[in-house]
Amino acid sequence: QPPEEKPKQTLKQVKPPKPPRPGIGGSRTKKTAIPPEKLLRQEENNRILGERGEELVLDYEKNKLREAGRSDLAERVHHIALLDSSAGYDIVSFDEASGDEIFIEVKTTKYARNRPFFISRNEVLKSESLGDSYKIYRVFGLNPDVKDASEVEFYIKTGSVTEQFELMPTSYSASIKQND
Repeated sequence: QPPEEKPKQTLKQVKPPKPPRPGIGGSRTKKTAIPPEKLLRQEENNRILGERGEELVLDYEKNKLREAGRSDLAERVHHIALLDSSAGYDIVSFDEASGDEIFIEVKTTKYARNRPFFISRNEVLKSESLGDSYKIYRVFGLNPDVKDASEVEFYIKTGSVTEQFELMPTSYSASIKQND
């Protein structure tokens, strides 16, 4: 007799948070130095957390399509981020009603739903070019060490990131200026 399969974590869709009131939750001005080894650990933990969030969304999308009677589409959902990290999205799935492709960028945190997240210029531009077929799935409150039967919440924002979120520049790419 095969071993009993453990119940897996699942995703539960919830409403997005309300925008913060002006002046609330602004950026911190005081930064503290992070030792290099701690920074490397932090980056690795973020990578693991991000991959776990993507796996949950991948399962969610496939299950959503199967439950809608679209097993044909569920088989075609793919995790593009494993093949092309420059695509501007992580997962290609399908709308269960129309069958149209949707492009999902997964942003995962172990913190609360209103925690800001980082997004690349490429992801922002891709959201603008793809319009309503582009979706941010914000997975929050995820403990990557827990993989048993628990529900992890997420919300979806559709369309251009610049229309859905307040964006604050946090890094720049610098190159030498041409001086005559």
